[in-house]
Amino acid sequence: PPSNLIVRYNTIYNSWGEGVAMSHTNSAIVIGNRIYDTFSKLVYLDECLHAMVANNILYAENATYYRSGSPADGVGLGAENNKGNFSPYHIDNVTIANNIMYGVRRAVNWANFNANSPAGNSYRDVKIYNNICSVSYPNSSQGIVMGATETKPAVRVTIANNVKRKRFTLFVKT
Repeated sequence: PPSNLIVRYNTIYNSWGEGVAMSHTNSAIVIGNRIYDTFSKLVYLDECLHAMVANNILYAENATYYRSGSPADGVGLGAENNKGNFSPYHIDNVTIANNIMYGVRRAVNWANFNANSPAGNSYRDVKIYNNICSVSYPNSSQGIVMGATETKPAVRVTIANNVKRKRFTLFVKT
């Protein structure tokens, strides 16, 4: 798999897909970016080992990029089309820290894919801390959603010191 990938200090916006997508990677860093108004996820980690998403400003404002009427998620985790040969856990040793996320559907979420084998739908060593999350989408009260895994339980998941508010105002110096 690709390794040592870094996406740093970019402004990414008005995308009809993900803002940043890391797939099947070993050692990925997404740091210091401003990512907004994308169709699906602002940052997406698909089968990633040793990844960090930190110090980013992630937001959704423009309804043009809403998917089925909903804004993008801040950070999405998943294991799409898993064949069971990448790692025993398909999201492993991932840190999501010190991000500001607002106007999003969900700040952080795990996607369980029905097409995967039960063993392919799991994660371990996920740390989510010190994020500021404002979920202002009217029909969502979700902040951080690390959903159920099928038969293989998630292991060592830490969610700590995050602030979630329904609404807040953020002034960003550009």
